[in-house]
Order: sequence, then structure tokens, then C-alpha cells
Amino acid sequence: LLEKPVFRGENFREGMFLILQGLFKKIVLGDNMGYVVNTGFNHASRMGLVDTWIAVAGFTFQIFFDFSGYTDIGRGSALLLGYKVPENFNWPFLAANLTDFWRRWHISLSTWLRDYLFIPLGGSRGSKWLNYRNLFITMALGGLWHGAAMHFLAWGAYQGIVLILHKEYVRLLDAIGVGKQLKESPALAKVYHVFSVIATFHIVCVGW
Repeated sequence: LLEKPVFRGENFREGMFLILQGLFKKIVLGDNMGYVVNTGFNHASRMGLVDTWIAVAGFTFQIFFDFSGYTDIGRGSALLLGYKVPENFNWPFLAANLTDFWRRWHISLSTWLRDYLFIPLGGSRGSKWLNYRNLFITMALGGLWHGAAMHFLAWGAYQGIVLILHKEYVRLLDAIGVGKQLKESPALAKVYHVFSVIATFHIVCVGW
């Protein structure tokens, strides 16, 4: 904002591309995914295991296409006016763990939560348990940021718990030497990475 915006042709082209990309995500992908999701959850009592997972996965992608779609439209509109807004979603469903997911998903929100809640609470300073407390409080309040309702608080608390469990899981792997084995075997590390991405996606789906 300190620099006076100047019209540039490349900004116009990139901005229009982002706007069209965002509209495609929102209208073609997100809205149509919504029909599948609503069909499932409107008949929840009759859904089986497979139906439920299809509806939950569909809801996950619906949220992503909605959020990233309107973000693209916003970033593109800003570019038309000469302002560059940072990217807000960076392939979140390729994240290999929950910490990585929150570095890729709704980056502006997760960065704000880190800078204005987690760090002022004490961040990673102090004992392990103080770190976990700060992480849990941050994510629970991040849930309430979405709306003052119990299901948002529960979702935020869930995110805090799974982030803490991931940190403990990493400690366990290091303690039994798995981390060292993965570093020494690129092939094993690739297989582990693929399974980690799949597991992370399902953990995220359960949260939604």
C-alpha cells in the first residue's frame, strides 16, 4: 500500500486469469459439489459407510473450491487495481501432516492466528506442555473465529488436539529410530510420504 499502483498489462492478464479461475472453482466445481453433498446429508439416516465418506470428502472439496475460488477472485480483482495480495491456499490436500496442512490452508488466517494469538500466548517458549496449551487455545479460538457456536469451537479444539498428537507422533518416531531410517532410505521415505498425505487428508475430512 506504500507504493502508488500503476496499471500494467501483465497484472491485467494475471488478474483476469485469477478471476476466471476463481469463478470456475466456485460456480462449476464448488456449487456442483454442493449438490452431491446436500443429497447425501439430507438423507443421512439412510447413508452407508461408503456414502458417508463420499459426502464427507465432497464437503471437504466443496469448502476448498469455495474458499480458494473467492480468494482467487479477490486476488485477481486486487491485481486489476495494481495491488498484489499473497496466495492464500497452496495445495493443502498434498500436505503430509497437520502442521504442513495449516501452512497451506487459509494462509492469511493461520498466519494471523500464529502472530496474534499463538506467539503472544508464549508460542513454543517454555515447557512442552505450555507449548501444547498455547497451540490448543489458539486453534480453539480459531474455531470460534468462524462463528460463535459450539460446532465451530469443537472443530477448533479438534484441530488443536490433532496438531498436538502429530507432535507427539513425531517424537515417538524419533525415539524408536524411524526418523533416521526414513532419512537413510529415499524409497521408504517416498512410500511413507504418500501414506502420510492420504492419512492427513482423512484426518482433515473427519474434522469437517
